[in-house]
Amino acid sequence: MANTFLRNMNTPGHAHPGESAENKLQSLTQALGAAKIGYWTWAPDGRMHWDSVTKALTGAPDVNQNTSITDLLVHIDGGHEQLLDAFEASSLKQIPFIQTVTIIQGKRKLRKLRMIGQVDTSTEHKEQSIAGICFEDSAAGSAVENRTSTLEDFFDHSKVMMAELDLEGVFLRANTAWGSFLGTDSSHLIGRSLLNYLHPNNLPNTKVWLKQLTKRQNIADIRPTAQGELSAQVYIHGKGNREISWTWTADLKTKRIFTITRDITETYQEEAELTKELELAQQSNTELESFASTASHDLREPLRMISSYLELLQERYLEALDNRGRRYIDYACEGANRMRTLIDDLLAYSRIGKTSNPHEAVALEDVIANAIDNLSVAIRQSKAEITVDINDAPIAWVIRSGSHGFSRIYSATRLSSNSPMSF
Repeated sequence: MANTFLRNMNTPGHAHPGESAENKLQSLTQALGAAKIGYWTWAPDGRMHWDSVTKALTGAPDVNQNTSITDLLVHIDGGHEQLLDAFEASSLKQIPFIQTVTIIQGKRKLRKLRMIGQVDTSTEHKEQSIAGICFEDSAAGSAVENRTSTLEDFFDHSKVMMAELDLEGVFLRANTAWGSFLGTDSSHLIGRSLLNYLHPNNLPNTKVWLKQLTKRQNIADIRPTAQGELSAQVYIHGKGNREISWTWTADLKTKRIFTITRDITETYQEEAELTKELELAQQSNTELESFASTASHDLREPLRMISSYLELLQERYLEALDNRGRRYIDYACEGANRMRTLIDDLLAYSRIGKTSNPHEAVALEDVIANAIDNLSVAIRQSKAEITVDINDAPIAWVIRSGSHGFSRIYSATRLSSNSPMSF
């Protein structure tokens, strides 16, 4: 079939007088070889034949009677179905066969190969054979090589740990970041299992993960890839236990797992410390609420007694008192009521995080006016001068309490003594 293809290329119009067909065929073969152009043939039953140049370009084995398309596909990086479809379409429809494929050579070294063919019209079968040539696409190959080189540089010099594993968790490749993390040369990881570096507590889950990926090979044609995230603990001599998290993608057809791993020890420790602090804060809040509840209960009882006796004075001895005495009793009753409100506010404040009361809009000028009224006696005794100058007072959304602004103004009153105050 290769001879048929070459004879078709050597048309009669270009024959030299006296030159035999065999000599012309030999000359053409030598010319193709010198140009590093190989030739190949493909039969509908899948058998293939190629010359030494094609073998060198593709890395395919020596040709024998059982050589098939499969022997070539194993050297092609993806696009297998597209290539087979193109063969079939060319054979059935008698259209030119033109494909560019990516050839894998060595350690993932890629090169672009151009394959051009035509149908062998010397037979009358429904599916006809195809004969063609192949040559390296230098422009595309150079682009692939540059791209591959860039990716390899990124892989090797990235500060993020990257690795390629097989489905048993054995390192096939690891970048320098992995070596730095483990305190060794990354080349020492090749051929060793990831499981050797994990904490014993993490081994069961990791083994289950690898076993599940192995089982999924049965559906690789339907779902050829899988992705996910895992975390584990690694023990490093001199550093102790370190927490790692990795994102992985598995190619089930090639039985490879590609991982990106990060050291999250500091983040893990910070989260643990934050959780501990939150627990302490919750415990403190619980204790505060318990204290406030006990204190409010203990304070209510003597206050209730004071209020009761004041009410008795108002009911039984009001007529015996002059206006000043009546005013003093009114002040005492108002003070007792304010004290009751403060005790209720103290208890409400301790439960502020658990309250279901809605927020209300409160004008700050009303808060200050109410606080000044509550502290009128203290203000008068301290001879404090209070000036309130609020233009367009803002509205605050608060959970209402009975003595807004009390603590701030009360403290200011005690500290200021005879000094004027402004708000």
